[in-house]
Amino acid sequence: MAKCGGRLKTIRTLVELSSDYLLKKGVESSRREAEDLLAFCMGVKRLDLYLDYDRPVEPREVDVFRSFIEKRSKRMPFAYITKEVSFFDLTLQVNEDVLIPRSETEVCLDQIFKAYDFSKKTVWDIATGSGCIGLSCKSRFPSAQVVLSDICPKALQVAENNKESNALNVECRLGDLLEPFHSELADVVFVNPPYISEQDFSKLEPEVKCYEPKKALVADGEGLAFYKELALQLPMFLRQNAHVFLEIGFDQKESVRDIFSSRCWKSMSYVKDFGGVDRFISLEFSQNL
Repeated sequence: MAKCGGRLKTIRTLVELSSDYLLKKGVESSRREAEDLLAFCMGVKRLDLYLDYDRPVEPREVDVFRSFIEKRSKRMPFAYITKEVSFFDLTLQVNEDVLIPRSETEVCLDQIFKAYDFSKKTVWDIATGSGCIGLSCKSRFPSAQVVLSDICPKALQVAENNKESNALNVECRLGDLLEPFHSELADVVFVNPPYISEQDFSKLEPEVKCYEPKKALVADGEGLAFYKELALQLPMFLRQNAHVFLEIGFDQKESVRDIFSSRCWKSMSYVKDFGGVDRFISLEFSQNL
């Protein structure tokens, strides 16, 4: 693959060959993905490829690119191939122990961060995975006291690595849901719990169901089990007027609303993603209701 008729292959040739190959393997946006992978291998931005589209590519870069294309043809997600993802102004390490941070989550967080000031607040990011939510919050509000928690030691290690690589002073704790917090109180809680039913999991695209950690995706009770547990536990860990932000499935708005119908929640609203889907439910807590 490195040479064509005794010559080094060009960017154009590699993109055309690999995009056709990925398309035959069922990869959507195959040309864009081929370009992104090649740009990553060459250490340049994707648009830089167009500035010198007939440039020969070094054999060592071709070898890495070829291995990346082979992995992508097996439907391994792009982020697991490159082992990193950009999220806000952060570069985060990811592997198959954590979910890949979604652009939908990033869009919703941007709205939340613009609407609320979390400076000097105690912020918990529960079921943190890669740490994308809590670390983004710390980056945006440096004076916030941020704690990341996860039940999975391997996932928490990824969050620890991302904390170090982005030089963010947050605390990481191991444990299930509110277990790591004992008798402490929070001003802000983010939770992205498993919320996909077993039935819906079987219908997901191969990139998700074959590679991302199932235990971080699937929940009992038609995907609602963790919301029910959180509705019981959260009030004991919240300060007056605390805010809770829960990521929810595209069809779970009414079900989750009913689960959090207790009078202790004095307000409830929703945050939409770029597709107009209610992606987060926002709750405000009051001890006096």
